[in-house]
Amino acid sequence: MLKQLSKYNHLLILFILSIFYMMPMFLYSGIIHFSMQDTYFHLSRITGMSNVWTSPVNYASFHHNGSMINQFYPWLTIYPAYLFYKITGSMVWGYKIYCWFITLATLLISYYSMFKMKKSTNIALIFSAVYTFSAYRATDLFYRGSLGEAVAMTFFPMVLAGTYEIFIGNEKNWRLLTFGMTLIVYTHLLSVAMLAVLIAFFLIISFPFWTNKVKRLKALFKATGTTVLLSLAFIVPFLEQMTQLKLYTPKGVSLEGFDYRRLLGNLIFNRINGFSIGLFLLLAIFMTIVGWKKLKKPDIVIFIVGVLMFISTTRLLPWDKLSTTPLLTIQFVWRLNAIVTLLLAYSFSVSFDSKKAVVRINRQILLLPIIVILHIVSIFNLYNSDKVYNLVARNDDMRTVIQDSDITGIDNLLHNIDYANQRVVENMDVVANYKFVLDGKEIKPEFNLTDSEVTIVLKDIKDSSDLVTPLYRYIGQKVTVNDKETRTKLSSSGTTELHIPKGNSKIKISYRYTRWAVIGRTISVIALIVISVPKNLVQKLKKKGELAKQ
Repeated sequence: MLKQLSKYNHLLILFILSIFYMMPMFLYSGIIHFSMQDTYFHLSRITGMSNVWTSPVNYASFHHNGSMINQFYPWLTIYPAYLFYKITGSMVWGYKIYCWFITLATLLISYYSMFKMKKSTNIALIFSAVYTFSAYRATDLFYRGSLGEAVAMTFFPMVLAGTYEIFIGNEKNWRLLTFGMTLIVYTHLLSVAMLAVLIAFFLIISFPFWTNKVKRLKALFKATGTTVLLSLAFIVPFLEQMTQLKLYTPKGVSLEGFDYRRLLGNLIFNRINGFSIGLFLLLAIFMTIVGWKKLKKPDIVIFIVGVLMFISTTRLLPWDKLSTTPLLTIQFVWRLNAIVTLLLAYSFSVSFDSKKAVVRINRQILLLPIIVILHIVSIFNLYNSDKVYNLVARNDDMRTVIQDSDITGIDNLLHNIDYANQRVVENMDVVANYKFVLDGKEIKPEFNLTDSEVTIVLKDIKDSSDLVTPLYRYIGQKVTVNDKETRTKLSSSGTTELHIPKGNSKIKISYRYTRWAVIGRTISVIALIVISVPKNLVQKLKKKGELAKQ
């Protein structure tokens, strides 16, 4: 009974913590944005989800160029932000409620994941608070406006718990790894790659010490295979576009580790714009060393890997020489701090526990307010400056406030070249200035657009001609001229070009999901239904089958 009360009390504490966490954001009337960061990008992504179930392209967002952004930037876990936007009728409120929603989800998932590993509600509570209130997660959410990575961090603990269970604990809990990795696939691809490397590393160093190696390997294969099946709805259309088109992909220029002096300053002052793990996790490293005896061998390994990864983000590692390797795909060295945060929060929470109930409660009463106050003070320090010096890019980030009235302007002006054709990067004029070019001459045709379709009206064309539009071209495009479907080609500017007859023409350009995209989605839905069937039901069906054979 006491254990049940403890769990319910902890759930109430987590709910209260989520409110305190989001308090700085809700106290402002709009959405705080820093000029060099990603808030505009993700707000435009959210408005572009109005037709995402029926069309891979939304013309209402991203300068109306028809960017197929949601085929390349996973959107499923961010879709609730669109729902909150529509329910409230306000992008500002929808965005803030969504940020609170993923914060509460992070607290709950972290708590559940740690409880699965350690079977302790007290360790779970500490881990949940330390991880969710970490400085790097606050950097993603309050400074960078990086929804993709912030939401992905919600599921990191589930991946850690699933890996832990397969390698060390009860391998029958392999679904934890499946659901964790699948949700990250539908959120942030770079996080998938980094976690896959981490899992592979833990596999190599732990395999010699495994018990029941065959069973654990089977569980790992099940988790991997099921993750792939559940992810086909995104993977198939993504690969279809990437392999058949020459697209511009975002890449880092070079990799650079933290300067020691700047890193120390960011840590000590818990600067949210410093991209570091923050003051608390720095202190947690030393506190974990003090509580070393409470760590089991797997915990020690996790702690050491976390510390080494933290050290590797500095200039101690020759990152400039690694810029020519596949590591460049992470774009920024400080991105590793998402995983560092996970590992250090885990090891600290284990070392911080006490067998004595009085000591444990006193520690929680002392720790939780410190974490909350440190977070709130740091965010207010960030928000109360009109100009913030970006401690990584070394330039000024102007603080602005986004209101609902600004959203249309953002959609109209923010053109996106990520995953456009490579020619677009070298010929920005047509795209950026939204030009229609007929036989080499710019024209101003009548046109209107909806979320799913662009209509262009041309009148009194003397001869059949080639029309270059400012609209991107992908697989799945459907174009009609006077209600007759026609083919298009890639223009020299990397956009859609088509041949039109003389006289009057009414051109309609839209998109549909390809056959392969539909197949991928269907397989993923079937896999989800199968894996969601309760274990008890499966066992009952097996028994009935065995009895029937007898």
